[in-house]
Amino acid sequence: MRYLILILVLFSTQLIFAQNTDERDVSTITDVRINASEGVDYLPIVYDEDLSAVADTIAQRIVDGEELESEAITQTLDDAGYRINDYGGAWGTTFDTFDQLTATIAERYEEMILTETITHFALGFVEGTDINGYVFIAVSFNTCEVFEEDEDFELQVEQGEEFLELLNEARAEDELAPLTLDIDLLHNAARLYSDDMLKYGYPTKRVGGIPHIGADGSTANDRVAGEGYEANIVRENILSRWTLSADGAFDQWWNSPSHKANMMANDVSVMALAWTCDEETGEFYYTQVFAEPFVATSTEVIATSIMANLNAERVNFGEAILQPNTTLSTFADGLAAYIYENSRFPTGMWDDLEVSYAYQTVYATSAGTTGDPIETTTYLLETYPNELLSSDFTEVGVGVFFDDVDNFYWHVLILATPQ
Repeated sequence: MRYLILILVLFSTQLIFAQNTDERDVSTITDVRINASEGVDYLPIVYDEDLSAVADTIAQRIVDGEELESEAITQTLDDAGYRINDYGGAWGTTFDTFDQLTATIAERYEEMILTETITHFALGFVEGTDINGYVFIAVSFNTCEVFEEDEDFELQVEQGEEFLELLNEARAEDELAPLTLDIDLLHNAARLYSDDMLKYGYPTKRVGGIPHIGADGSTANDRVAGEGYEANIVRENILSRWTLSADGAFDQWWNSPSHKANMMANDVSVMALAWTCDEETGEFYYTQVFAEPFVATSTEVIATSIMANLNAERVNFGEAILQPNTTLSTFADGLAAYIYENSRFPTGMWDDLEVSYAYQTVYATSAGTTGDPIETTTYLLETYPNELLSSDFTEVGVGVFFDDVDNFYWHVLILATPQ
């Protein structure tokens, strides 16, 4: 365990009437954390009524004249069933009012309240004849447990389902399509990085650590691909926190613009969520992966769709449709493969084509994309609007090359008018 020990002992003859723990106004203390959270990814600090009841018993011991050491406080917390990771305390103080007490704690112990590991606090007090006993305890609970494989997987899925329900509700409000939960390959990739953080430390804290880069140098895309999951798009969120909570993880990421952008992206359809924790420190490491799965489409289907989409756009602009030309399409297929594999056009390409097919004008355009015909047509129209919507051309050939290693498509269009 690690300890933050602060002791403040003041005595006076002032009296204060006891209150029930659930009636105490502790907003002055919680506001310290809330105000510090503006624009910062900061966990809230929670007032713990049950722990405050334990603090009351400690305050009574102070009033009874018992001299307390930090070990006695630790033992009391242990006896009450609390697994404490960090704690800081101030006890033996006396104030005229409870409000004065909370105001003084908020001022004097701001650093303790803002300590990253602290998640809960308690206030105990008992009035005595000569002194009033007060106890302030700020703690983080170590709730990390190691489970058997089956139980661990059930908890992993449970966290993912709880998170996804919150996220899909938020996406629905923005009229975004809901995501589905992956508990297989994509989840394995997420868990891989959580385990990496457990072994080597949270990347923003360890020396030389870079967020989203594994200790082995892997990226999120590398980890997803390494698990055998084929994706067009991969996004990743990570965080560390001190409790296992899908709600808490959601709030942390939601209040961070860059993480929220990943959660609300419209170019992904699948999410995976994984976590692990450190038994010694109680720190939880969450990894969230979003993806758009790759689905292979035949080159013939893509070519036909591009041609249809292009002609539909030409009709909208009042131009005649382009007639498909098999000869041009065959040439375009070979050209697409050559350009992709060699990163250049073949020497004498236009001369060869014009000599072989006696076309008056030839024009080629190309775009490497995911293979989506609509996306490809949109790109081509934005890049070459004057050519694709020109009345100078009457025929078209569409060529498509697919790299099945990198799941990448390369397209070539040849526009022509016969002599």
